[in-house]
Amino acid sequence: MGTAVFLRLAFAAFVHVISASSNGQKSTRFVRCDKEEGIYPGNVISSITSPRLRCFEKCAADDKCRSLNVCPSSDVPGQYDCTLQNRHNPWNCTGMITASDPECFHAEKVHHCTEMQIPNQNNDCVCKPCYKGPGCTQHVIDCKEGMELFTSNYGYPFLTCLIQPTTATEPFLVGCNLRYGTTNLINRVQNASGWSELDWASYGWNDYKKGMGNFYKSNYFVGLENMYLFLNQFHYRLNMWNTYHDQTINPVSPSFRKIILGNENNQYALQYGYYTSVPTSSAPNTYESYKGQGIAHPFCTADHDCGTCAKDNGPGWYFLESNGNCTGTSPFAILAQWPQNPGLLALASTDYPMERQ
Repeated sequence: MGTAVFLRLAFAAFVHVISASSNGQKSTRFVRCDKEEGIYPGNVISSITSPRLRCFEKCAADDKCRSLNVCPSSDVPGQYDCTLQNRHNPWNCTGMITASDPECFHAEKVHHCTEMQIPNQNNDCVCKPCYKGPGCTQHVIDCKEGMELFTSNYGYPFLTCLIQPTTATEPFLVGCNLRYGTTNLINRVQNASGWSELDWASYGWNDYKKGMGNFYKSNYFVGLENMYLFLNQFHYRLNMWNTYHDQTINPVSPSFRKIILGNENNQYALQYGYYTSVPTSSAPNTYESYKGQGIAHPFCTADHDCGTCAKDNGPGWYFLESNGNCTGTSPFAILAQWPQNPGLLALASTDYPMERQ
């Protein structure tokens, strides 16, 4: 097996080993621990006496080898005694012990992680949040799976992720809260007068089917088809979260359980089992705002209307009564509010985190 080794002559920084493997070239980089002099007393998996570069080749070829101690041999002139170890120094190259020779040093193997990987505390490559499978090339089906697979949120529990539900052919962008495992498919933000950077009422059926907006600019909808694929893989609870421009008003969060969405042939009809909320003095109990509990609400747009619901009220899910009247908005209707009266409280934002039940 041919091997090329790039070595800084003073050996103050790194060793780079490039060797042939069954998958082509394998690149392994080692970094010398120079915060403290000495060696690290780790778990030894093998010991060899050889030229110094051969020690690094040996560790590079062994996936179990994660670090090594290198010392001039006291028995064989010009050779080095090397101990290969199966763990890294967990204290970031501190806590060394004094070696018998001042030229002894400890070096750590650095893995080259792929774009979908990050190094863990042992410097092993593990999947980034929301990726899984061999080589971390697969997407999670929802943010709960992302939470279960990624054991540390690294201080940022909320992030955007690509997910791919079980029957989806392509991944799509959502908001993930890795602390609670909730998935956010929709964001709505507006100013105190009700203006939004997206004119939701101007979009037609095909726009809502495919989705619109930009998650990084706050206003975003994942699309009816993606929402259908997401909601039909498990039962989800929606915890709608409304905040207001008046900072003295507490946010309110009605909870809708067992959200079900039909396919396009059924006009993406929405229904939910039941909902609850904790009323406050500034946001009284207005359950009548969300009528049609347990009844399918068809999605309506101006070019694909339910009577004149969308034309009169803006796009969203509405319960169309037999007499043609639209009564009550669903939690996803464009004017969804809590309370419903738009003159009472000015919404600043509405978030829609969904939790797998």
